Amino acid sequence: LTGDYGSYLFTDLPEAGTYVVWEDLSQNPAWIPTTPAGGSATVVLTGDRPIATLECGNMQPHLVGTTVVDQTSVYAGSTITFTITVTNEGDAAVDNVEPVDTLNQGLIYQSAVPEPSHINGNLITWNLGTLGPHESGQVILKAQVDPTICLGQEVTTTETNSTSTADKLKVQSAAREP
Repeated sequence: LTGDYGSYLFTDLPEAGTYVVWEDLSQNPAWIPTTPAGGSATVVLTGDRPIATLECGNMQPHLVGTTVVDQTSVYAGSTITFTITVTNEGDAAVDNVEPVDTLNQGLIYQSAVPEPSHINGNLITWNLGTLGPHESGQVILKAQVDPTICLGQEVTTTETNSTSTADKLKVQSAAREP
């Protein structure tokens, strides 16, 4: 375990030897090793050089997700488009970025670009791969408003139980008007 400011010291080692040093991130699996490169380093101690200094560093990924819907008033049976953007605001690449979206009741999945890596009911997952520092990935999701939904019935567009009208789509009519 490290000290208060990340310092560490190994004692009771033989004076000479070759050691591989790495940080065990099992307690913080989302953290990304930054120093040393590759996440580990070999340290050689000799009788002439019984002390070595090695800096280890890591960072917590900083991913920011936003979702924008192309319309807030819809007709039953119409298609709406969600643009989901994930941005890596950190200073290191993040591997295996997997945004997940839940289509709420009243919405029916139609298509997405890129194609989802997994669909389980209304739970949809994509794999955007690696996002470099300050790089973004995007998903364009198309969903149909349930054609059997009633006039004036609201369709929630977020995963929360918010009562804000900004979080709802307002259905204008049960059928399209000319």
